[in-house]
Amino acid sequence: MKALFLIEAKTFRRLGHAQHDPAEYVPKEMRAYWEARDPIALYEKYLTGEKLLDAKGKKEMEDKIGGLLAKEREVCGKSPMPPAELAEAGVYCTGEDCHKIRAKWERPIAEVTPPKSSVAAVWTVPGFGSGKDSGGVNAPIHLGIRRQL
Repeated sequence: MKALFLIEAKTFRRLGHAQHDPAEYVPKEMRAYWEARDPIALYEKYLTGEKLLDAKGKKEMEDKIGGLLAKEREVCGKSPMPPAELAEAGVYCTGEDCHKIRAKWERPIAEVTPPKSSVAAVWTVPGFGSGKDSGGVNAPIHLGIRRQL
């Protein structure tokens, strides 16, 4: 029998949209709220507290991951740039022509998808809080709330 696990890690993008973006538009209180709930930091604290991770093990893991990332960066750096005419390809969904790959569901979809959230947004940020969904209807923007669209 297979064991199935669902790990829900509600988190927050702590950096800006790009390297040049310091994300100064994020209220300090919001940043502090989410930094205190960072699932990676909390899990590391748990593993350390349970004596499942120590400084040596953490360093070994970080070194291994750093080495893997360095190899990937090298491959990317040596790869040729794609032709300029493809720069826009695959950026925007244009309907059926971009949906050729379909999920293979091994269980009923209803069994593995959550119900729609009825929880209001956690944060209200002046000038940021609603928008249009793909059907053109007003849709609240939920920060920190998982929501099935």
